[in-house]
Amino acid sequence: RVYAKIASRVNSILPFIKIAYPDMMGSDSSKELEPLNIKDRRVCRAKLLACVERGFSEFEGSNKVVYELDTLITELPPQRQNSSTNRLLVNSDELHLGQKDGTKSHLCFESRFESGNLRKVIQISPKEYDLILMPDVNSSHHHQWFYFEVSNMESNFPYVFNIVNCEKQNSQFNYGMKPIMYSVRESVLGRPGWVRVGTDICYYRNWYQNITSRKPRSYLTTAFTIAFPHSYDVCYIAYHYPYTYSQLLAQIWKWSVSVDSTSIYFRAESICSSLNNNETPLITVTAAESETNSVAMREIIFLTARVHPGESNSSWVMQGTLEKLLSNSPAAVSLRSKYVFKIIPMLNMEGVINGCHRCGLTNEDLNRRWSHPNKYLHPVIYHTKGLLEYCVFVLKKPPYVFCDYHGHSRRKNVFLYGCSNSDSWSDIDRSVPDNPADYLLLPHLMQHFSPAFSLQLCSFRVERERESTARVTLWREFGIKRSYTMESSYCGCDQGLYEV
Repeated sequence: RVYAKIASRVNSILPFIKIAYPDMMGSDSSKELEPLNIKDRRVCRAKLLACVERGFSEFEGSNKVVYELDTLITELPPQRQNSSTNRLLVNSDELHLGQKDGTKSHLCFESRFESGNLRKVIQISPKEYDLILMPDVNSSHHHQWFYFEVSNMESNFPYVFNIVNCEKQNSQFNYGMKPIMYSVRESVLGRPGWVRVGTDICYYRNWYQNITSRKPRSYLTTAFTIAFPHSYDVCYIAYHYPYTYSQLLAQIWKWSVSVDSTSIYFRAESICSSLNNNETPLITVTAAESETNSVAMREIIFLTARVHPGESNSSWVMQGTLEKLLSNSPAAVSLRSKYVFKIIPMLNMEGVINGCHRCGLTNEDLNRRWSHPNKYLHPVIYHTKGLLEYCVFVLKKPPYVFCDYHGHSRRKNVFLYGCSNSDSWSDIDRSVPDNPADYLLLPHLMQHFSPAFSLQLCSFRVERERESTARVTLWREFGIKRSYTMESSYCGCDQGLYEV
């Protein structure tokens, strides 16, 4: 009920008709380790050849459009064609379990919920579908993240899904990554959670031309096959574990009513409103004030996440960080007593809400706007940088550590990007020696304590094209020596405890 009230107040660009069942249930992954997919090159070669054949011959399939968001929007009454914030959103998936839609001989699709982004589905054979993703808002690009619902299936039949308008030149889907699925039937049976699924997983270039790019080239296809375990189930399929804006707000509410205020100072407030009038949470965590340990004397650690909305893993890592900080473990007690944590867990809530992958509402990468953010176009970046500036120049307390959490689509494991004068593109930077211990200590500690962390993948290079990112801007303008980007793989880990 709390989640429904929160989700119904969220402002979106297109109207939502429901709450996705996994989001309402607050589900994450199963707690068991899951193996990486083993790629079958013969299957991928056959799919590629079939795609080429379709491009050069008259296709004999059905080519039946079974889902089209554009049409669904225009069919709504005028008052419903904008954000659905005045309606109480609900979910009734459990009522539809086991019910076959006799009027349709195909799968049924839906994505009009928070973070959903399916635009069109074409049935090309009885058990095969081509899917077209929505681009980012006000853009014709950035197709990668996907999150949609499927129903009206028969069990144990292999259904083939081809997401045909991907743009990345390569993907971890070729190196062990799997899409994930949430079954409502499994949840009702007491086995809730997202699981990695799919066989015959391939990522390859197709024959559809992207005519909107500067240099016209072909799109790429993410192809996978799923045999659903239950007939007439309701299932959700996603690129990675979703983490919505509403889920964040609900989690903050849970923390606010459960934290022990006698020992922990926890405060959640809004630093500003976004372009579509959604509040931006700012969380402060430290130990309660005491006569022997003044809050004013503690160092500041500043953490941010989710500037790229498709990188939902960064939100899960941030939630893990907060849960650890709010725990009673000796490490958490020590950290709270020494530091004040300022945390903005979702920098780009507009992109998250509307199912974008890279940008928000202005078709701009917000992690390229830190050097000169616009108060009106980039309010969250502008006010976040302003808070950091206040810490540095008014409080005279530059953050001891700044870290921006991201997800990485082409590498495995977890690693850091930092800043080193000696490894900078600038001659001026290289002429000023720095102390490597300043930026190397944290990654070495993480390598020691975390089996998922890869020191080998870390880089401390300062590149000219990264000057406007959070990491480099705050290092250069505010002198934050330990300014990092932390990257976490979408795919998984392949080292140490996780090595096959």
